[in-house]
Amino acid sequence: MSHDDDRSHADALHSLRHPRGRYAADRAAQLSGIPRSTLYDWQRNDVYVPDFAGGSPMAWSYRDLIFVRVLAWLRNDVKTPRPEAAARVRSLKQYVAAGNPVTLLNADRDTLAVDGNVSA
Repeated sequence: MSHDDDRSHADALHSLRHPRGRYAADRAAQLSGIPRSTLYDWQRNDVYVPDFAGGSPMAWSYRDLIFVRVLAWLRNDVKTPRPEAAARVRSLKQYVAAGNPVTLLNADRDTLAVDGNVSA
Protein backbone atom coordinates (compact mmCIF):
# COMPACT_ATOMS: atom_id res chain seq x y z
CA MET A 1 0.00 0.00 0.00
CA SER A 2 1.37 3.42 -0.91
CA HIS A 3 1.59 6.42 1.39
CA ASP A 4 -1.36 8.01 -0.48
CA ASP A 5 -3.40 4.83 0.00
CA ASP A 6 -2.59 4.81 3.72
CA ARG A 7 -3.64 8.43 4.04
CA SER A 8 -6.84 7.88 2.05
CA HIS A 9 -7.72 4.90 4.26
CA ALA A 10 -7.00 6.91 7.42
CA ASP A 11 -9.15 9.81 6.14
CA ALA A 12 -12.04 7.45 5.39
CA LEU A 13 -11.84 5.88 8.86
CA HIS A 14 -11.69 9.32 10.47
CA SER A 15 -14.80 10.36 8.51
CA LEU A 16 -16.70 7.35 9.85
CA ARG A 17 -15.62 7.96 13.44
CA HIS A 18 -16.42 11.67 13.63
CA PRO A 19 -19.22 13.78 12.18
CA ARG A 20 -17.98 15.47 9.02
CA GLY A 21 -19.99 17.56 6.62
CA ARG A 22 -23.49 18.79 7.31
CA TYR A 23 -26.30 18.03 4.87
CA ALA A 24 -29.88 19.28 4.99
CA ALA A 25 -32.61 16.66 4.52
CA ASP A 26 -33.06 17.23 0.79
CA ARG A 27 -29.34 16.92 0.07
CA ALA A 28 -28.92 13.98 2.46
CA ALA A 29 -31.73 12.20 0.62
CA GLN A 30 -30.10 12.89 -2.75
CA LEU A 31 -26.67 11.70 -1.63
CA SER A 32 -27.84 8.62 0.27
CA GLY A 33 -30.62 7.53 -2.05
CA ILE A 34 -32.96 7.32 0.94
CA PRO A 35 -36.20 9.31 0.58
CA ARG A 36 -36.40 12.42 2.74
CA SER A 37 -39.60 11.14 4.37
CA THR A 38 -37.81 7.92 5.35
CA LEU A 39 -34.88 9.82 6.89
CA TYR A 40 -37.33 11.82 9.01
CA ASP A 41 -39.35 8.72 9.89
CA TRP A 42 -36.21 6.88 11.02
CA GLN A 43 -35.19 9.84 13.18
CA ARG A 44 -38.68 10.31 14.65
CA ASN A 45 -38.93 6.61 15.56
CA ASP A 46 -35.32 6.24 16.82
CA VAL A 47 -34.45 3.87 14.00
CA TYR A 48 -31.52 6.09 13.01
CA VAL A 49 -30.79 9.39 14.73
CA PRO A 50 -28.42 11.61 12.74
CA ASP A 51 -25.43 13.34 14.29
CA PHE A 52 -27.10 16.76 13.98
CA ALA A 53 -30.62 15.74 15.05
CA GLY A 54 -30.74 18.52 17.64
CA GLY A 55 -29.95 21.24 15.13
CA SER A 56 -32.42 23.52 13.52
CA PRO A 57 -32.82 22.48 10.84
CA MET A 58 -31.88 18.88 11.46
CA ALA A 59 -28.90 17.73 9.38
CA TRP A 60 -27.02 14.57 8.49
CA SER A 61 -23.23 14.07 8.46
CA TYR A 62 -21.17 12.16 5.90
CA ARG A 63 -21.02 9.16 8.22
CA ASP A 64 -24.79 9.32 8.68
CA LEU A 65 -25.15 8.90 4.92
CA ILE A 66 -23.01 5.76 5.05
CA PHE A 67 -24.86 4.28 8.02
CA VAL A 68 -28.33 4.96 6.57
CA ARG A 69 -27.20 3.16 3.40
CA VAL A 70 -26.18 0.17 5.57
CA LEU A 71 -29.57 0.35 7.29
CA ALA A 72 -31.37 0.44 3.94
CA TRP A 73 -29.27 -2.51 2.72
CA LEU A 74 -30.15 -4.54 5.81
CA ARG A 75 -33.85 -3.67 5.45
CA ASN A 76 -34.31 -3.99 1.70
CA ASP A 77 -31.75 -6.50 0.46
CA VAL A 78 -31.15 -8.67 3.51
CA LYS A 79 -34.78 -8.41 4.75
CA THR A 80 -33.77 -7.74 8.35
CA PRO A 81 -36.70 -6.58 10.49
CA ARG A 82 -36.54 -2.85 11.26
CA PRO A 83 -35.79 -3.08 15.02
CA GLU A 84 -32.96 -5.56 14.46
CA ALA A 85 -31.53 -3.61 11.53
CA ALA A 86 -31.56 -0.43 13.62
CA ALA A 87 -29.82 -2.18 16.52
CA ARG A 88 -27.15 -3.60 14.21
CA VAL A 89 -26.43 -0.20 12.67
CA ARG A 90 -26.21 1.41 16.14
CA SER A 91 -23.79 -1.33 17.17
CA LEU A 92 -21.75 -0.88 13.98
CA LYS A 93 -21.60 2.89 14.52
CA GLN A 94 -20.33 2.38 18.09
CA TYR A 95 -17.80 -0.19 16.89
CA VAL A 96 -16.42 2.23 14.29
CA ALA A 97 -16.50 5.20 16.69
CA ALA A 98 -14.38 3.16 19.11
CA GLY A 99 -11.59 3.16 16.53
CA ASN A 100 -12.11 -0.24 14.97
CA PRO A 101 -11.53 -0.45 11.22
CA VAL A 102 -14.14 -2.01 8.95
CA THR A 103 -13.22 -3.38 5.56
CA LEU A 104 -16.00 -5.91 4.92
CA LEU A 105 -19.63 -6.32 5.99
CA ASN A 106 -21.64 -9.51 5.47
CA ALA A 107 -25.18 -10.03 6.67
CA ASP A 108 -28.11 -12.34 6.63
CA ARG A 109 -31.47 -11.78 8.24
CA ASP A 110 -30.19 -12.82 11.68
CA THR A 111 -26.58 -11.62 11.83
CA LEU A 112 -24.18 -8.91 10.77
CA ALA A 113 -20.53 -9.85 10.36
CA VAL A 114 -17.85 -7.18 10.43
CA ASP A 115 -14.58 -8.40 8.92
CA GLY A 116 -15.61 -11.97 9.69
CA ASN A 117 -16.61 -11.30 13.32
CA VAL A 118 -20.30 -12.04 13.81
CA SER A 119 -22.46 -9.81 15.97
CA ALA A 120 -26.14 -10.37 16.67
